[in-house]
Amino acid sequence: MLHKGYYCRKEKQERLLARPNEPAECYNGIFTRWKNPVLTRDHIPLHWKYDLDVRSNPYFMECLGVNAVFNSGAVVRAGGDVFLYYASSDTRLHVASTTMNLLREAGEI
Repeated sequence: MLHKGYYCRKEKQERLLARPNEPAECYNGIFTRWKNPVLTRDHIPLHWKYDLDVRSNPYFMECLGVNAVFNSGAVVRAGGDVFLYYASSDTRLHVASTTMNLLREAGEI
């Protein structure tokens, strides 16, 4: 049996996901900024954050607190070097490096 709080949160999340987005006016020629953030903690699937069973979570308490979403990225240099970056917390950014040739050999591109 799903908690009634789920339906309220689900409706709010569906409105968030359905809202239109458009590029912001500021543009630096490299990447496009968007008016609404593309990913936030509110985009996390509800079944990840909550125990939806009213018997085991009668007050609909959040079980997995998510306070941030980290986007990964890649930079490819002219010589074929590739730098992949990803975050694991708000204080840790990791960088891995490879080459375009190795990615092709591995069948990743």
